[in-house]
Amino acid sequence: MNAAARRATWALVPCLAVGLALQAVNDAAPPVTLSYLTVLSALGLLAVSGWALAGGGSAQGAGGTTAQRRRAFVLARGMLTTASLASGVGYLLLIAPQEGEGYWLLDSPRALAASVLLHVAAPVLAVVACRADGDRVVLVGAGGSGDSGAGFGRAARVAAAWLGWPTAWLALALVAEATGLVTMPYPFLRAPDVGWWGVLGAAAVSAVAWWLTGMALLAPGRRRDGTH
Repeated sequence: MNAAARRATWALVPCLAVGLALQAVNDAAPPVTLSYLTVLSALGLLAVSGWALAGGGSAQGAGGTTAQRRRAFVLARGMLTTASLASGVGYLLLIAPQEGEGYWLLDSPRALAASVLLHVAAPVLAVVACRADGDRVVLVGAGGSGDSGAGFGRAARVAAAWLGWPTAWLALALVAEATGLVTMPYPFLRAPDVGWWGVLGAAAVSAVAWWLTGMALLAPGRRRDGTH
């Protein structure tokens, strides 16, 4: 991990830890906190970030095992970064405006701090770490003009694979709701309120938005000379 990525990761770890702690304090019971996709993604991103700082994602060494470990690390970090970014954008655009008395930001200082840390600061720092550490090159390739089509195809497949995490969460959350363990934390995914067709429609739209978020994370960077 290079210096810029390490600095972003060092800032990300306390950001996630404090945000998660504040979120836990704001909720009445642990099942409520753990039902949020944002919270579970933040927990995973915290674990991956700790792994990175401990050298788990190092590219040093020439053996195949090291290369495989590096790719697994980059895949995990990218998936959880996409989750953090997509959840943050969805929260700011769809959920926050309907909370409280309709204000964009919450009234409670602790809730506001948790929201800003988990939905704004964490996604930005996670994206900086991924981009600075060259994660796209590991997953997609250099993306030069000669292989732009192949690079796009690889990026599309990676972004599609990252849909596995929110799909798994949705399936488990719907089962938990059906059994009465928790209430679905996102109104547009509550089957009793919007119906199953409404859930499927919201899930489909969310999947497209999630995939586009992943593609944005994997987009080639522009060098100082103007090339990709």
